[in-house]
Amino acid sequence: MAPLAYPLGLAALIRPAPGVSNMLRFALIFAAVAGALALLLPAALPELGQHAAPALAAPASPEQQPAKAAPTPTPAAVNFQTPGALTSPGGYGVAAIAADANGQFASEVMLNGVAVRMLVDTGATMLALSYETASRIGVSVFPHDYKVAIQTANGRSLAAPVTLREVRVGAVVLTNVEALVLDRDAGPANLLGMSFLKRLAKVEQAGGKLVLRQ
Repeated sequence: MAPLAYPLGLAALIRPAPGVSNMLRFALIFAAVAGALALLLPAALPELGQHAAPALAAPASPEQQPAKAAPTPTPAAVNFQTPGALTSPGGYGVAAIAADANGQFASEVMLNGVAVRMLVDTGATMLALSYETASRIGVSVFPHDYKVAIQTANGRSLAAPVTLREVRVGAVVLTNVEALVLDRDAGPANLLGMSFLKRLAKVEQAGGKLVLRQ
């Protein structure tokens, strides 16, 4: 802060004329100093205000504080399941076989994982395979295996009993299906007979199709 400067005429007040009493002299000095302070303090107050400590802001009330956002709930895991086109509501397989021009029902059947064209025959007591088909799907038979007497279009014959690991028609799947392997002379017939069909829940014909329900 700049040193205080006395206004003009103050020196004359401090040094009064001769003959003035001491009490009057002190009164004049006090009046002079008070007048000087009255002139200088208004100019000095703004400078002093710059060095004043900043006022602390009052804490916000609970009503004024911003509310915290509620956590976003994690959606529950949803399990999705896609039903098969040929699967019943109960989860069992369904297969539909269309009739051919002769009104017979023939379909591609998976035997032990190998595709075989077969004719559905409700009059055949067993699923029957030609000797060539059995060899192609990995089923081996020997002459001493032919023990079962059967009646074919060519007359009476012998067949070899076997068990197929899996038979699949569309979405219908059965395991450990009993079958017969025909003699070499019986021809190339492959019949999907009753040893497979009787294990199904339902076999019905509707709209030119044979529907198999497991």
